[in-house]
Amino acid sequence: MDPNPAPNHYQLPLLLGPNIPINRAAPCYSLASADNNWFYKKNVAGGPGPAMHTRPEPSVYQNRSPIYSMAKRFAYPMDHTPQPGPGSHDVQLVTVHKPRTPAFTMGVKHSPYLCPLVIDIHN
Repeated sequence: MDPNPAPNHYQLPLLLGPNIPINRAAPCYSLASADNNWFYKKNVAGGPGPAMHTRPEPSVYQNRSPIYSMAKRFAYPMDHTPQPGPGSHDVQLVTVHKPRTPAFTMGVKHSPYLCPLVIDIHN
């Protein structure tokens, strides 16, 4: 046996995929899901990170601003019970149970507590 290997016995480097950075290679694509990313290691420090702790309220370590608002009201409180509208009353039908339709006067209000009109007359 010859101790020297044959010329076809040597293994050539793979040129499919990015295995050796100094050799040119064909593009390599992966269509599978990447569960383990190289940049994300699970539980590296063995404890909670800085995002695990809640941030304290600013009023704990700073002066607090007043707690009130001067915004406008967006909706007025309304009564949503069913009520008759202005067109549901018919004044002419009052004569069914009354002798005549209601009448109103727009006269002067006479009150005993009003001061009488005093005018100085100069001759």
